[in-house]
Amino acid sequence: MKTLFNRMIGASRLDPLTYEQVEADRSSTAGAVLVVIMSSVAAAIGSGSRDLASVISAVVLLLGAWVIWVGLTYFIGARLLPGPETQVDIGEVLRTTGFSASPGVLRILGLIPAPTTLPSRARSARPDIRPYTLEPRGDRNGRRQTLPRIDARTGLGLGQEC
Repeated sequence: MKTLFNRMIGASRLDPLTYEQVEADRSSTAGAVLVVIMSSVAAAIGSGSRDLASVISAVVLLLGAWVIWVGLTYFIGARLLPGPETQVDIGEVLRTTGFSASPGVLRILGLIPAPTTLPSRARSARPDIRPYTLEPRGDRNGRRQTLPRIDARTGLGLGQEC
């Protein structure tokens, strides 16, 4: 388990040595699939799935998408556009793309709610600047001033007296 976790950290850090080790180690295929499953569960829970059926369906859907992605990547890289020294099998692509899903476990953080309200009275960083209010103010002689009004549809000022 420690090796799996270390490889997940290395893959998340885009460490080339980690990807070379994963590519060469045929026994890490199960670990790659486990990483994709953990990332899929985290994505399902982080996106708001609350019951077991929706989590399972999301995991199945995401695993299917990953398998299609592996097949497409293998076909393009090994068959359609191979380089002169390209020698790859489907297992290598499966392992490297599986571990590349490691940062996806952070998608569980989608459970943390976003702040939805702002403080009721915002304080200015500069005390010499007063916030604009729509309260009627008088001039030096106590007469009412015309405050700018904005039409919500056009964004233009109306210039009506308060």
